[in-house]
Amino acid sequence: MKRFNRKLLTSLLCGVVLLQSAAAAAELPGSVRDLPGARAAGGESTLETRGFSIASSTTLNGRKINYWWNGNTKECIRVATYDGHFEDVTVASHADCKQRSGNGAATAAAVILRTAAVVGAVAQSQMHDHNRYDHQGSSQYRRGYDDGINRRGYNNYNNSSAYEDGFAEGRRARRGNDDGDYGPYGNFGD
Repeated sequence: MKRFNRKLLTSLLCGVVLLQSAAAAAELPGSVRDLPGARAAGGESTLETRGFSIASSTTLNGRKINYWWNGNTKECIRVATYDGHFEDVTVASHADCKQRSGNGAATAAAVILRTAAVVGAVAQSQMHDHNRYDHQGSSQYRRGYDDGINRRGYNNYNNSSAYEDGFAEGRRARRGNDDGDYGPYGNFGD
C-alpha cells in the first residue's frame, strides 16, 4: 500500500510540475518565446535588437543567470545560460531587473511560477542523476555513457564534451556495479 501511495504521489507531483512549467511557458512574452535553446551569443544579440538590456548577472550551479529589462514594454526576463545555449527563459519580477513593480499580483504569480520551475528542475535532475545531460536531449552524452558502461572503446568523433562526460560517468557506474571478472569470491576451480 505504501508503494502505491508513493507512486501516486510522485505521479501527481510530476503532473503538477509539468502543468506549472507549461503555464510559465505560456506567460513568456511573445518577443522571447523563440529563445530557449538558442546559442547564447546570438540570443543576446537578438535580445538587444528587441530592446532588452542586461539589468544584472550572476552565476549559479555552473549556469550564467542574466536578468534582462525592456524599458519599452516594461518586461523583465531571466535567462539561464549553460554550455553556450539559453537553457531557460522565464518571466522575472521588476525587482529582479532593479525596477519598481507596477503590478503586485503579476509579480507574485511570476515568483510562484519561477519557484515551481526551479522545484521541477531539481526534481528532474534528481530523477536523472546518472545522466546529467538527458534533460537537454544530448545524444552525445547518452552515447558516451553507453560506451563507458558497456566497455566499448572511447569514440568521441565529434570532440564533444557531453560525450566525454557521459563516457566518464558510464565508466564510474560500471566500476560501481562491477564485481570483477570472477564474481564476488573468485572462481578458482575445484
